[in-house]
Amino acid sequence: MKTMTLEEIKFIRDTVFETVEFKKDVDIEFFDAEGITVEYDGKKARIGADSKPGLARGCFLLAMELDAGKESVSIQQKAHFQTCGLHVDCSRNGVVKVESFKQYMNRLACLGFNTLMMYIEDTYEIPSRPRFGYLRGRYTKEEIQELVAYGEKLGIELIPSMQTLGHLANYLKWDYACKVPYEYNTGENIHLIKNAEETLLVDCEETYRFIEDEIRACKEAFKTDKIHVGMDESSTAYKEKFLELYGIQSKFEVFTRHLRRVVDICKKYGLKPMIWSDMIFHAFSETNFYYDPTVVFPETFKETFPEVDLAYWDYRVTDADVFEKMIKKHQELGRNVGFFNTLGTHVSPLVAWASPWAAFPEGLKACLRNNIQTVVTTIWGDDGNLCNYRLCDPLLAVLSEYCYLGEACTEDDIKRVSEYLTKMPLAVAAAMSDGNCVVEPVKGWRLQAKRMLFGDVLYDMACDLEYCDAIIETYGSHAELLKQQMKAKDKNCEW
Repeated sequence: MKTMTLEEIKFIRDTVFETVEFKKDVDIEFFDAEGITVEYDGKKARIGADSKPGLARGCFLLAMELDAGKESVSIQQKAHFQTCGLHVDCSRNGVVKVESFKQYMNRLACLGFNTLMMYIEDTYEIPSRPRFGYLRGRYTKEEIQELVAYGEKLGIELIPSMQTLGHLANYLKWDYACKVPYEYNTGENIHLIKNAEETLLVDCEETYRFIEDEIRACKEAFKTDKIHVGMDESSTAYKEKFLELYGIQSKFEVFTRHLRRVVDICKKYGLKPMIWSDMIFHAFSETNFYYDPTVVFPETFKETFPEVDLAYWDYRVTDADVFEKMIKKHQELGRNVGFFNTLGTHVSPLVAWASPWAAFPEGLKACLRNNIQTVVTTIWGDDGNLCNYRLCDPLLAVLSEYCYLGEACTEDDIKRVSEYLTKMPLAVAAAMSDGNCVVEPVKGWRLQAKRMLFGDVLYDMACDLEYCDAIIETYGSHAELLKQQMKAKDKNCEW
């Protein structure tokens, strides 16, 4: 492989085989190829690839087939998406440790992922702003660089995903410490840039000095030329202090004006920005719905829209037609569109399996039909980061198999890859999820795990007494599966 040294090839091979516990001694020849080629004739194996992620996936596929007892192997695959990525929340009281991130990257490499996005609201260092990430377990510049270097060895690009408008409450809460001079005043002027609890004050020059500090710190820590600058769920940007200072203004003009300033800062540092796209739709929606499919973008808006990629993330959709319409609506703006779905870690101590299992394949099929080249799945830790992120590992194969098999991907393909990677039966992973989602008579599907964990069983907020039978039936039907897995001393049960 012309672009890889023997040392790099050996590292990838050994990492993959160790991750999946493949112990067979196999003579392997590596060669350059378009896409991925895996061959085995009973004596010798050949793996061809055009990239490190392709090589890693080739090693994984060989190991999976040989551990399944195959006496001959012949596989040809190619990536249908340029970007196959995972976006990990490192901000909601869950700053993933460096070693844990490396383990993540090992598993991602096995499946052929090439991108890892780190969601860091205030959990990285800005030297000139000591209260940014204060007491929040923030990453040092050196820790991020260590992760970037490790990702490079596996062909995984690390990209910062941060915030330049909303979701900054953990930094903005320190505004009181900047209002009057005293010995602990750091001079950060947080009180000047704070608009509301979570949002920055648009059109304030001090705000853009802060954003430039953020972007510069990311540029220095990461090696990529890409950056996700957030801006989602920030409707208070038009209200509170902004409204008092500047009065009522057009939402889309305010948002676009701010976006242009941020894009200009990114360009100054040689970075290509991406934003969450919900606020664009919100700015034109009369219903204030984040992803209103009926919005009409004025031609002047399309013509002047800044150079920024769009991340479409509506997690509530499961309908293929809606995905199709929304992707086309995004494409009207003439910018690169990325499809971001979720693995369902943000609503409960257990993965909300049913939603991503139903929605993700439909969204990926829509991406394949509309030439979407950036596809990422997200892991969030909203409301206390109650769910262990590793519980969603079985679902990673949904993205990887659609990436490398296209619309020919089946549930059996996903099941086989998932179970070999995690060593956990997919039925067991689904059983854990079903403990979270209960179908009750009349009311239908409900997220029940958080109610059961924190609610008072004698109070109606926990669950309706007459529906307890439905809950007991759901929990009981899967408990035996989990017991069997624990008796088998499955290491995944130690998560």
